Amino acid sequence: MKSVIVALLIAVSVLIQANAQSPHAGPPPPATPTPPPREQPATPPSPPPAAVNVRIDVTVIDEGGPQTLRESVSLTTTDRQETSSRSEAQVGNNVSPTILNVDATPQVSGLPTGKIRLRVSLDYLPKLIENQPLGSRTRTRLAFTVVLEDGKSMVASNISDPATDRRVRVEVAATILK
Repeated sequence: MKSVIVALLIAVSVLIQANAQSPHAGPPPPATPTPPPREQPATPPSPPPAAVNVRIDVTVIDEGGPQTLRESVSLTTTDRQETSSRSEAQVGNNVSPTILNVDATPQVSGLPTGKIRLRVSLDYLPKLIENQPLGSRTRTRLAFTVVLEDGKSMVASNISDPATDRRVRVEVAATILK
């Protein structure tokens, strides 16, 4: 009897394995349709840089202190090329320098005629005036982007010192050189 049960178990396991491998085992589960990939809109290529030189003028006017200070930087570069100026000076026996650093990048191409997009970053520490305490100067750091008309200046930033009534105004102009 024991051998009949073993034989029956072997026969059932063989049938189960054969049925599992059979191609007619039943319908496959329905396939989930995969949506087609969404196409990203093509970004039009940017126009090539214009073959022009651009003069950039940055003027810092520092008012409200013992005297009005005016510092200027003029730089020339081409369309979409960064230019920079680094200026640091020791004035007299002062232990703290005067600093004016400017980075600027103009863009002419891709804009309406006569318009210039100008990206500027600036770092300014004014000179120490006689009898002025060493810690009384405020350093100004800023970055901005403006669209200018060719050859016309504009006030790009007007900053009030939080500790005094001092004001720092930044004017910029960009001119396409012909």
